[in-house]
Amino acid sequence: MIAGIIPPQTPPIEPMPLTIPAADAVAWGPRTLDIDMISYHDEVHLFRAQIPHPRAASRAFVLRPLADIAPGWRHPEYGTPIGALLASLPAQARVGLKRL
Repeated sequence: MIAGIIPPQTPPIEPMPLTIPAADAVAWGPRTLDIDMISYHDEVHLFRAQIPHPRAASRAFVLRPLADIAPGWRHPEYGTPIGALLASLPAQARVGLKRL
């Protein structure tokens, strides 16, 4: 996973030249490459690109690394601190997750 915080003065994201294999055959299955925009400041977009990712608040594998790099982050729609989102997940969902 590549994660980071984009400063406000960052220009729009430009297309990246990548060679990506043909689409994976199984919907919601393992993928060769998957890039999700988890958050962009406190903005909410609900059209073509949903920001924050619609299931980010319920996925430990998203929240744990995000908590490491942005411990003060709050979900822009709910206002919930990241620590509270992590704590609300079932213990089983957090098994095996390690700090960055």
